[in-house]
Amino acid sequence: SESRRDAAYRFYVLLVLSGALVYGILAKLLGSALRRLRYSKASSGDDTTEVRQAALELLLLKASKKKKA
Repeated sequence: SESRRDAAYRFYVLLVLSGALVYGILAKLLGSALRRLRYSKASSGDDTTEVRQAALELLLLKASKKKKA
């Protein structure tokens, strides 16, 4: 009875520790992957100012056409 209880506690302790280890590994991997993804989007988004400027000009053009009509 005592050995069964000890085995159950050991199993749960092992389960919790292995879960914590896997969680730590996944957190590091996902964190670095998300950081890389963020930086790749930032580097590919260099033309965002040009895109924003073009969109703003288009909106202003549409607004001026509506005022004339």
